[in-house]
Amino acid sequence: MASDKGSDYGIKKKRLQEELAAGRFLSAYLIYGEEDYLRKTDKAEILKRFNVNPGDMNFTRYAGEGIRAEEVIDIAVTLPFFADRRVILIENSGWFAAAKRRSKDAQQDGAGDASSEEDAAGTKEEAQKLIAYLKEPAPDTSIVFVEQDVNRTTGLYKTVEKCGFTLSCDPPPENMLRAWLRKKAGDMGKKLSSDAESKLLMLTAAGQIGDPRIDMNMLLSELDKAACYCGERGEITLSDVDAVCSDSLTDNVFRIVDRMAERDRAGAMKLYQEMMEAKPSPFMILSMIINRYNGILMVSELLDNHYQQKEIEAKTKLKPYTVTLCTKWKRLYTRKRLLEILAYCVEKEQAVKRGRMADVVALESVIAVCSAKDQ
Repeated sequence: MASDKGSDYGIKKKRLQEELAAGRFLSAYLIYGEEDYLRKTDKAEILKRFNVNPGDMNFTRYAGEGIRAEEVIDIAVTLPFFADRRVILIENSGWFAAAKRRSKDAQQDGAGDASSEEDAAGTKEEAQKLIAYLKEPAPDTSIVFVEQDVNRTTGLYKTVEKCGFTLSCDPPPENMLRAWLRKKAGDMGKKLSSDAESKLLMLTAAGQIGDPRIDMNMLLSELDKAACYCGERGEITLSDVDAVCSDSLTDNVFRIVDRMAERDRAGAMKLYQEMMEAKPSPFMILSMIINRYNGILMVSELLDNHYQQKEIEAKTKLKPYTVTLCTKWKRLYTRKRLLEILAYCVEKEQAVKRGRMADVVALESVIAVCSAKDQ
């Protein structure tokens, strides 16, 4: 059951569910993409269909780079113990990233050329061993790969696509998010008004509907708050969302970026530490900071081309308040510096996605470097 390149997520997900429900299990599955919520829920569904739990004798989990393919294969070819199937879960191995990209990433992280190429060669060698195994896999073993970063030109990806199933969990477009949000509200026994729906999306997109960085975990959490607040009423309204779904996270990110723009590193770090007491997602905050700097760059370029505020709002879909702030911040940066900051932020974001840096470390590095006074 190789995946169809032309199929979208919904179609492929339904196909996967049907095959698993029918007990037609494959040798390999690859769940990949940027959306953490989808990766986690799809992984959980597959493991549930296999009827495995963390402590099961026939279930083995690996996570992070440095996994030895030979060890995985040794387990894969071992007959399951008093069970029909053995299941191996492998998360964020790095085996599906192109060697050239891995080498470049390692150099950006400060590794030497020789070390980078050696790591890339080693990873490629491990992937080649898995490719050889998957050409003649054990009939009673399934390997489930879960990865954020995947290059679909790699040999391992093509092999899994041919002999197994691949499912891309990229951030869904706005229309799909809205449908998903309405369904989740329905699962809670509630209807969601159109205004409430738009407000929830706006709050979780740092003030910009349609932003691909919407965090579905955060969106579900805010919906749950609104559903609890409206009690026995059947519809969640805008007033319910306004009452309990605070945009304090967005406001705090604005304040941190403001301190960063003023080169007030101590002030930015203090705000960050206060914000982290509520235990938000560091990766979400990092994404929101990147979104803000993208906004500053867009507004800056439109202002340089003599666009007026209302025209900028229409072209960028940013709220008036956001455009006003970006106009203020523009005066504190050169275009060259803005591009440097964005490049640095994206570099750290990619390091987190590929499992090479903790999200907290990446976020703190961005705040420190981008608010340095000597820049």
